[in-house]
Amino acid sequence: MQAAPYLNKELNLLIPGNTFLGTALWFYPGAFLYHLMYMKQLLASNYSSSLKAPKLLLKKRVKELYPDATMMHGKYGVLMQEAQMNDSRMAINSLLTSSIDSYIPGMKGATLANYVEFRDYVKDADGKIVGAKLFDNVGKKEFEIKSKVVVNCTGIHADELRLQDNAEAVPRIQGARGTHLMFKKGLVPADSGVIIPKTKDGRLIFIINYLGHPMVGTTDEKCEVTHYCAPTEKEIDFICQELQPYFGEDYDFKGNLMSAWAGIRPLVKAGSEAEAKDEPWSFPGIKASAILAF
Repeated sequence: MQAAPYLNKELNLLIPGNTFLGTALWFYPGAFLYHLMYMKQLLASNYSSSLKAPKLLLKKRVKELYPDATMMHGKYGVLMQEAQMNDSRMAINSLLTSSIDSYIPGMKGATLANYVEFRDYVKDADGKIVGAKLFDNVGKKEFEIKSKVVVNCTGIHADELRLQDNAEAVPRIQGARGTHLMFKKGLVPADSGVIIPKTKDGRLIFIINYLGHPMVGTTDEKCEVTHYCAPTEKEIDFICQELQPYFGEDYDFKGNLMSAWAGIRPLVKAGSEAEAKDEPWSFPGIKASAILAF
């Protein structure tokens, strides 16, 4: 928020609870611990704080802050602050900045290459990787680059490149499809959101106002790794059904649905490479969620 305040801003998140005691003893400590983790990182940095500590809300205040969430007007809540990031524009800004010579004194700018496909590694006589063979999908030509280091940061496709280097490598990535929905209007006010703490299958769902529209997600479904990913009707229906107890049946979820999209998370299988072959897929869980590969 301080590096790019024109792209990133504060976001108020409500965790609704049925009873004051349950909300105070269960949801508030978790939100406060999360805030302490943030403060620990903040104190070790050069930034100043702008996110407030979580607060307990009575029923009246929940109704005032979330007038469209009619089914939550009899609930208590914990209000916590997060930061909302315009990730696509932030990524483009970072890329363009990285390409400027001497932006950091003495440093060369990066060379950016879009629509360029990795084809193979370049190796020396000892089998050490010293570069890559690439294909320009615009100019339709192959070329080589030499480098001291090649970084495999291909997310869900990391195993493809690992196996291309070593055919005996054990696959380590398990795909998990996550679906998001964007609605036309309502549900949550600007700069606000709601965390549904527990769905029918025990997961969290977030509803946040993003660029003026309520965005809802996400699901987690075990899936095959693919270059093309699309949401299923089952996942769309699941999200809509989970929203009804909080926003009522009067809201036309399907009629207000603007778009639905899905992406695949690369979960790294727990255990050593030798054990990874038979490691069952599981989510949520500390092992799976803590070692996401980006």
